[in-house]
Amino acid sequence: MQVLQICHKFPFPPNDGGTLATYQLAKAMLEMGWKVKTLSIATIKHPHSEMPLDPVFKASKPESVMVDTAPKVGKLIQNLWSDANYIVSRFNDDRFANLISDTLTQTKYDLVVFEGTFTATYVDMVRKKCDGVLLMRSHNVEFQLWEERLFSEDSFFKRNLLKAPVRQLREFELRELKKFDVVGAISMTDKAFFNSYIGLNKTIYLPFGISLPDETVVDDDAENKIVFLGALDWEPNIHGINWFLEEVWPLIRQRNNQLEFHIGGRNAAPEFTQDLPEGVIFKGEIEDAHSFILSGKLMAVPLFEASGIRIKIIEGLALGQVVCTTTKGAQGIPAQTGKDIIIADTPKQMAREIVETMRSKDRTDSIARHARILAESEFDITNTQKALLEMIKSFKK
Repeated sequence: MQVLQICHKFPFPPNDGGTLATYQLAKAMLEMGWKVKTLSIATIKHPHSEMPLDPVFKASKPESVMVDTAPKVGKLIQNLWSDANYIVSRFNDDRFANLISDTLTQTKYDLVVFEGTFTATYVDMVRKKCDGVLLMRSHNVEFQLWEERLFSEDSFFKRNLLKAPVRQLREFELRELKKFDVVGAISMTDKAFFNSYIGLNKTIYLPFGISLPDETVVDDDAENKIVFLGALDWEPNIHGINWFLEEVWPLIRQRNNQLEFHIGGRNAAPEFTQDLPEGVIFKGEIEDAHSFILSGKLMAVPLFEASGIRIKIIEGLALGQVVCTTTKGAQGIPAQTGKDIIIADTPKQMAREIVETMRSKDRTDSIARHARILAESEFDITNTQKALLEMIKSFKK
């Protein structure tokens, strides 16, 4: 099988949920003996980075084109008088289109994987040049994420500025996804949504799969540590961590002032690191995500805007870590609160659950053990491989 993987951000190193999902899919296909070629838009947040010793990097021979995809207020204002979809058009680049076209000319591909909604802008061009199966690997329902962001936006100016682009994004996503041979949803929740708009015969559940570590060991000094790991230039993470610091953390410290909250994340705004509450320690960008997750006794993932599935939560489950998140954060993960995860949506509830869990070794051990069992059952990389094989049997031309 010859596979072309088209990405809207460079997936090396896999240091956030989106890049890790892309990386792990490439790894799953390579381990099946398929040949994978990766083409990406490189951005300021995700520049082209060489990883010559990484086996997935070496095998996929990634190429990229640098594009400035950062949203511009001026462009959003211009969008008010245009039918063009500014949110998507940031990823429409002639040089990247030419790179895709040249690659398709050089090699005949059996499968083209489009990683995320923003790459759909190239589907018509690829369709003309490729007879293989065109798969949209949907990381989330993109317009739903933007609609939630719009709903939670405090600024009247920003809300009105984003209304038209978000509406256009919805129209684009529901229209363009119908052009693919198959849409692979990363969660059963998203699959149910796509079923109603695209049809049962064109949607599959293509789960995120992770190579589960053989053994995990929590740090000896993790007893009083709570950890958070996430990109701090992503709006849902910013909203969630600010809510946690302002609403939840004071309640936690009232119950147990020995607990510490360690925050790991890249691209934090300078003001974020100033005047952090007592007991909160900012670690900055984390090189080894697994070691950081295991440096605490519990991982907090406060989220109120989400679609798809939260890859960092799955990483935590796979490591046998106790994860405390919101209903929205747990969306798409078949987990039971109190058994293999902790779900809490109010400040009092989350503070109480965290303090009581941190206090009880029996409870943390039980949840950690069931978290690992859940990850082995639902998110092992072999599940992804099985789904890919079934998809090829059904849709190969």
